Amino acid sequence: MKNVFEVILMIWLSLTILFCLVVFSEEVFIRQQTIHIRNKVNEIVEINSGYTEDAKLEIEEFLTKIKYESEVEVSKVGKLDYGERLDYRVIIKHDRILPFFSESQKLEFAISGEFYNINY
Repeated sequence: MKNVFEVILMIWLSLTILFCLVVFSEEVFIRQQTIHIRNKVNEIVEINSGYTEDAKLEIEEFLTKIKYESEVEVSKVGKLDYGERLDYRVIIKHDRILPFFSESQKLEFAISGEFYNINY
């Protein structure tokens, strides 16, 4: 039979893990959202053979549907030639509010991507 200390320790660890899951679950969701946006940007750029005006409008329209403040930075604007490379970066800004603290922290979650034009 387990002694009282082991039972209290297991309860304390379980509550600590549960607290962390509740507090930081939104940050995990935001990191997954950056990956989703990166994949969508890659798909749009591939369809338009570069970061053209049509692609820019479609990406901006997609970003308006996102709950969080987000932006896309690209290395080159316009239609890409065959074999040309486009680097882009997706950034989501989030105000993290932790319990027991009155101040919020401004966090940026970023992920990079690249696209090579293989369309003639």
